[in-house]
Amino acid sequence: VAKVLDAARKAVTADALDPDMPRPLRSAVTFVLGAVFADVEVEVREHVLGLLHGRAPPAPPPPPRRNPLARALHGLRAAILYTAKPYDLSVWRQLRSPGFWLLKAVSVFPLYGVQPAYFILTFLLI
Repeated sequence: VAKVLDAARKAVTADALDPDMPRPLRSAVTFVLGAVFADVEVEVREHVLGLLHGRAPPAPPPPPRRNPLARALHGLRAAILYTAKPYDLSVWRQLRSPGFWLLKAVSVFPLYGVQPAYFILTFLLI
């Protein structure tokens, strides 16, 4: 287990460090990754020892039940942000979406403070 974790630590550290990164930042990243992997090593050892001694790992706690209003607001937030800034659609696909055009029209409407309100709302939703 220690060999696997050491190899993983070296691989992650090598991937995280850029040759052009400033030296203080490199040392900070190395320090943080060392601390994280120390915790990971403890957790993995406890888990492996528990499995070897026949103890089942503890079941994760059930997700908390959310208020229906909170779920609805979260869904609305997700819909607005995805329509405005989709991460997996090309610009050509966005141009076919009526919601995209509606949000784009609101974002360029110059009267009555609509444009600043739109961008403040977008900022708050992010």
